[in-house]
Amino acid sequence: WLEIEVSGDGAMTPRHRLVSVPYSFRAENANNSDELNYQSASYYLNASNINAGTLSDSRLSANVTRLGSTIEYTEISNNIVSSIDGVTNDGGNIDLVAGTNMTITPNDIANTITFDASTSGDNLGNHTATQNINLNGHYLSGDGENEGIYVPNNGKVGINTNSPVYNLDVVGDGFWAMAVRSGVTNFYEAVIIEDSGWQPDLTVEGSMKVSKDTFLATDSGNVGIGTTSPIYPLHMGSGAYCSAVGAWTNASSRKYKENIEELTKEKAISVLKQLKPVEFNYKIDKEDKYVGFISEDVPELVATKDRKGLCSMDIVGVLTKVVQEQQTINEGLLQRISELEKEIKQLKKQK
Repeated sequence: WLEIEVSGDGAMTPRHRLVSVPYSFRAENANNSDELNYQSASYYLNASNINAGTLSDSRLSANVTRLGSTIEYTEISNNIVSSIDGVTNDGGNIDLVAGTNMTITPNDIANTITFDASTSGDNLGNHTATQNINLNGHYLSGDGENEGIYVPNNGKVGINTNSPVYNLDVVGDGFWAMAVRSGVTNFYEAVIIEDSGWQPDLTVEGSMKVSKDTFLATDSGNVGIGTTSPIYPLHMGSGAYCSAVGAWTNASSRKYKENIEELTKEKAISVLKQLKPVEFNYKIDKEDKYVGFISEDVPELVATKDRKGLCSMDIVGVLTKVVQEQQTINEGLLQRISELEKEIKQLKKQK
């Protein structure tokens, strides 16, 4: 700013602004301006004007390739990647493509690429196997634990066991050779023992449920009902059994019975008088004729509570008691006859 002051009276107003320092006009002709070929700096912002002059090789770095020379990859970087897993794309990018249940997250700042596999699982139902599935000694399990279906090299199938003995071996609340488990605790819809050389011929319509503690078929062919250690072809937990020749034996031990009372002759004779033997055929067997009784027509002493069944041993018990009484009477009659014969002989001698 230019200020004018006269005789110490202070600066006069207004002041005048000086736009250029007088000597700054010399900057236009700076001493080294000839190296820019007398062009302003903005002139060289255009790449097409760079070749307006030339630079000697001595002014260029040894790493700068001269015009007409070839750039080798070793001159760019010592760690350059020419291909990825056999895929090359000279002059372009190689893109990584995310597959099913996979995401790829690049981070240019951190120089990382993150691969993330989805945990939602794979729908195996959408796949078709082109070869046998090898479980490689592992279970086929719903939660990945050591339970479920196991198939060893012998082709047998184990459920909850990795050492199946039978073709289908199920281990749970009990040991069964071949079974299909139902939703009822400790029950099975089908229980079959299949030994080598024996093929069962069994058709189950609907559901056949038996308790694991009350039905057992052994390897020897014995069947237990109510017992897990049958020693006969058919062995009941009550003690009754069917022998190998087909003879049925009732459970008759005192240890199976209680409230034991002797059958009176009056009851036995009363029942005997009410028994009415009949001839008949069963509705499911119209060819063969049978002789027996109608349970509704006999006393409750020998009929079941629902009056639909009879126990053969009940009838035998009644008949045995009646026969015993008849035998007692017969013995008395024989004794009396013997006495009368002696009296007759004496009378004859007296004559």
